[in-house]
Amino acid sequence: MSVVREHRLITDCPFALVNPFDVDRDLWVDLPHHPLSAPRLSALPGQLPVLVDLLKLSFTSRLELVQRAWDWKRANERPLFCGFIKSTEPVERMVRHLGRRLLIKNTSDEQLFLRFYDPRVFEHLCWIFTPAQLASLMGPAEAWYWPTRCGEWQKTVRPELKTYSLILEPQQLLSLGRISILNRILKNLHRREPSNALDITSVRQIESCLRRALDDGLSEAADLQLYVFQALQFGAGIHRHPTLANALQTVRMGHSTYVGACLKINDEELHHSKEAQ
Repeated sequence: MSVVREHRLITDCPFALVNPFDVDRDLWVDLPHHPLSAPRLSALPGQLPVLVDLLKLSFTSRLELVQRAWDWKRANERPLFCGFIKSTEPVERMVRHLGRRLLIKNTSDEQLFLRFYDPRVFEHLCWIFTPAQLASLMGPAEAWYWPTRCGEWQKTVRPELKTYSLILEPQQLLSLGRISILNRILKNLHRREPSNALDITSVRQIESCLRRALDDGLSEAADLQLYVFQALQFGAGIHRHPTLANALQTVRMGHSTYVGACLKINDEELHHSKEAQ
């Protein structure tokens, strides 16, 4: 992956993605666009992403769009476009492929909705999916550009495309189900340490901590986050500490939340445990 600038993407890429939930309709409805949809997918108009055909715009119009995107970004947390795509294929094929990818199958042949167009999801697909699966997801897209939570644009090049078949394993589906709480934890980590950029290895370590928290019987978002923060601060084995083990047992017995059970725990004691690991 490599970092690129948004204005170059607007002027150079043939396609862009917009998430209607993130952006005012007036900012994209006048652009040449195609709503994405899939057979048997029930959704109201305006709930699904749209693909903007930037090739239909003159260079002058693209420059005006750069200013529009900049004006929006100055007043909003999320960018006007949630992704850009490089491809030599016609827009009709791109729309058809991405529409079909809104639904994926599990090993039981059940169909599930996949928000791949959301950069907060696509970021994790890059490590949840195998290279072959990522290539199948991207299809005719040769490169995908998406914004990180730090505001930088990353480029993901499609791996070698061998098949369009995309079936996920049970563990991958579980990882997809954890993305929402994982993103909440990552967002709060970024707020605490904005200068500390997390790479894929770090994100996978955090997801591993989250998985252990769930295995230890936690389910509330605040409890899961505290568990992960403790593991990051004191070490992955900190929850074997008798005090935290008792707190987890209290939660499993239904007597308290994990946050409540940890209120009177002394961090200094946990620091000593970290030093002894």
